[in-house]
Amino acid sequence: MRNGRVVVLADNAARRLLLHQLLTGNGWQVLFNLDPSQCNETLLLACPADLWLIALEASDPPAFLDKSAVPLLFSESLVPERQSPQYLAWERRLLRKLNALTAATPPALKAAAMPAETTAGAVPAEQVWLLAASTGGPRAVKSFLDALPQDLPLSLLYAQHIDTQFENTLPQVVARHNRWRVGVARQHQKLCAGEVVIVPSAHELRFAEGGCLQIQAHGWPGVWRPSFSQIMQNLARHFAGRCGVIVFSGMDNDCTAAAAEVTRQGVPIWTQSAESCACPAMPAALACAGYSQKSGTPAELAGALAKRLQSQRETAPLLAELL
Repeated sequence: MRNGRVVVLADNAARRLLLHQLLTGNGWQVLFNLDPSQCNETLLLACPADLWLIALEASDPPAFLDKSAVPLLFSESLVPERQSPQYLAWERRLLRKLNALTAATPPALKAAAMPAETTAGAVPAEQVWLLAASTGGPRAVKSFLDALPQDLPLSLLYAQHIDTQFENTLPQVVARHNRWRVGVARQHQKLCAGEVVIVPSAHELRFAEGGCLQIQAHGWPGVWRPSFSQIMQNLARHFAGRCGVIVFSGMDNDCTAAAAEVTRQGVPIWTQSAESCACPAMPAALACAGYSQKSGTPAELAGALAKRLQSQRETAPLLAELL
């Protein structure tokens, strides 16, 4: 039985090897064993580790570690030689600290997100909104979902620029502390209310009759994976009149190419405010071009979307009577 999942961050190759052997030999699963230059905020937020073990001798801790949602353990700077009398005492201290930290981690941080499955009694989504994010996106999207009521007649597609190997960890990151059902897209899956579906990064996603997902054999056109512009066009083509796009933190302009087309089709585009972004370039590009109809923090955008859907629910019966 494993004690937990650890990421090791060390700037000395010999020390990385020693820590890997020590941890795996005592029942820990080492997810990554990295030099600080190989790590970034996206990995920090997407990796399903129970804690990070930091062992730096010649470099400062990366600033993005402050955003960690799991415990960070900073190892003692000097590791005794294996043959020395002090080594066993050092090893016991380290293992004791690791066990104490993981035992104190709240269960909500350890729990995996529920898969986005269509269960008996699931309600088809009345609206489908796309959440598009790049650098700094997981944190922003999580804040958005934490503030958004889960009982809305809404399904969310979450497109995140991220390496394919980290795609399956996104549900665990963004579903913590909220009730949204989050999972990676499945072939022929129906979009249901209360679900967040991760858009695949390796294969283009389209939609069939009835709103079922169609995962294509080919990849996305263009440079970005997934292509925000392409998924925006696919969404507008199938769900025009009952869809929207919210663009969060990111450093590229992947959404701009399709913005004019989807706006003409009546699809609203909202953006995260620059001051609340880790990287404001992507939402700022849309705002500067005049495509953003609403801007705010993730929590403010969640409140605005909930209010919009509630208003539409209240006016729908009145429109039906007039018709």
